[in-house]
Amino acid sequence: MKKGIITCFVLLLVHITYAQHTLLRSEMLDYGSTVTHKYITNFTVIDTTIQGDGAVWDFSSLTHNESVQDLVVTMAHPDSTPYAADFPNATYAYVESSTTINYRFFNLTSDRMERVGSYVSSVNTYTDPQIEYVFPLTLGTKNSDTWNNTNSSFGGGTYSFECVGSGTLITPTGTFDALMVRVRMVELFDVDAYHWYSADNGAQLLSYVVGDGLFMTNSGMYADEITVGSEPITTNVDEIDFIKDISYNNPVENILKLQFNSHVSAPCSYIIVNSVGKVVYQETSSVIDGYQETVTINFSNYPSGIYFLKLSIDGAETSVKTVKVIKK
Repeated sequence: MKKGIITCFVLLLVHITYAQHTLLRSEMLDYGSTVTHKYITNFTVIDTTIQGDGAVWDFSSLTHNESVQDLVVTMAHPDSTPYAADFPNATYAYVESSTTINYRFFNLTSDRMERVGSYVSSVNTYTDPQIEYVFPLTLGTKNSDTWNNTNSSFGGGTYSFECVGSGTLITPTGTFDALMVRVRMVELFDVDAYHWYSADNGAQLLSYVVGDGLFMTNSGMYADEITVGSEPITTNVDEIDFIKDISYNNPVENILKLQFNSHVSAPCSYIIVNSVGKVVYQETSSVIDGYQETVTINFSNYPSGIYFLKLSIDGAETSVKTVKVIKK
C-alpha cells in the first residue's frame, strides 16, 4: 500500500512539473516592448526531433554570427509608424531595425494573430491575411489556411502550423518556458521552419528556417535581450463582438446580405476588394440598431470570382473584420 502511494505521488509530481504551457492573447508583449535577436552560425545544435510535453531543448551552445548585425524588433501601435494608413485594420506592428528599418503589420484579436501587410522598401498588402497563430496556443494547437498578398506572383499559397512541443528552452541567453511551433509555408515551393515562443509573453525566443540545399540555406536567430513595454494593447470588447458577430450568404449570386447579431449601434464602413487588391466598392452606412440589422450590397455587376469584404466601425481601429466572398 505504501509503495502504491509513493508511486502515485511520483506520477503526480511529474505531471505538475511538466504541465503544458499555454499562451493567451492577453499575455502578448505590450507596445514599446523590444526583442534583440542574434543570428546563428551552428545550426546542427538545433534538434527539431525533441517534441511533446515536458520537452527540454538545451541549445545553450548556439553561437552568434558576429558578421551579421543584430535585429531589434519593437512592438508598436500601427499609428506610431509612417505606414498606418496603408493598413487600417492593423492593431499590432513589428518595427524591425538592423541595417534598414522594416515594418510588419498584424491584426491581433482575442483568438488569433494574422499578418495583414508589411513595408520592406515598398508596401505589401495581404488581400488574404496569413494567420500566424491562434489563441490559446498550447501543445496540439494547429491551423492551416490560404494567404495572398500584392507581392506574390503565384496567387499566394498556404501557411500551416502546429504547436508540437511544450517545455523548457535553454539558449546562450537563459532558460525559458517555451512553446515549439512547426511551420510550413507554401507558395512556389515549400519552406519549413520552427519557432520557439515564450509561454509568458509570446516573444520569439528562437527561430530556425530549414534550407533546402538548393534555393535556400539554413537561417535562424535567438533572442538575446527582451524588454517589456508599459503601454497596454487596448481593445474595446463590445466593438469587437459587434463586428465579429455577423452572418452572411456565401457564395453570392446578386445580393450580399450582412446580418449583425449584436446590440451595439455605430456607423460601419464597408470596403470590397477584388482578387488583385483593387477597391471596387466603398460605403459608410449608419447601423441604427446592430441586433438583427441587415445590410445589403449589390454584387450583380461584378464578374464571377473571389472578393474580400472589409467591415470596420468608424473610428474604432480594433474593430475590423475581413471576410472572403465568392461571386458566382
